[in-house]
Amino acid sequence: MYHLFPGRNAVISMPGSFESPNVRVRNFWHHRNELNFNSADKKQYELDIDCIICGEDSRTTLMIKNIPNKYTSKVLLAAIDEHCQGTYDFIYLPIDFKNKCNVGYAFINMIDPQQIIPFHKAFNGKIWEKFNSEKVALLAYARIQSSCTV
Repeated sequence: MYHLFPGRNAVISMPGSFESPNVRVRNFWHHRNELNFNSADKKQYELDIDCIICGEDSRTTLMIKNIPNKYTSKVLLAAIDEHCQGTYDFIYLPIDFKNKCNVGYAFINMIDPQQIIPFHKAFNGKIWEKFNSEKVALLAYARIQSSCTV
């Protein structure tokens, strides 16, 4: 089982004030087109439990959305293991090192597509139990799927 927690994924971004007005306009239109593409494209990432049950969908890598920022890797793993211990082989919780907290989502690879069903039942649409958070967990398929262990 692999637990990847960042330390090697530094991203450098330039503040908008360094951009010329033309670059900002170009970025605006690019971002706008990206949003249109994403809304039309979202359906393919939605979990359909019936398709999993009948074997029509064999994807195994999920994105867990709306994780409270105070959740550490230990807290997240404890929450997952409480319901689904031994059902996954990979989990990745990106961290914002500047703010010293997670970025609100994680990726998990289930060993078998059928194991998504109890995981979905335990987490999807549920409020996170720790830190008095009102965030509601949402599950979706990850864009990049892992068919083999890293």
